[in-house]
Amino acid sequence: MTVRKKSYPLQKVTLNLRKGDFDWLRAMHGALGASEVIRELVMVHRSKVENVAAQRNVNLNIHADVIDDVLAETHAELEGSTG
Repeated sequence: MTVRKKSYPLQKVTLNLRKGDFDWLRAMHGALGASEVIRELVMVHRSKVENVAAQRNVNLNIHADVIDDVLAETHAELEGSTG
């Protein structure tokens, strides 16, 4: 049985990454591909931000602090996973 990927409308953008990051993603995730991994990371991050905003009942267009909080939590999670 073949598993079909979910299809989303895509927008082509240019994304500047640190030197070597795209190649690292490609090497680590093989057939999935770096672009797919980046899309998934963005979708997960957006969901986290929107969920926190919904819990706080705030409008993201007004309250950038929600995004800052999620970024700080994500950074802390990443720092904890490398230690």
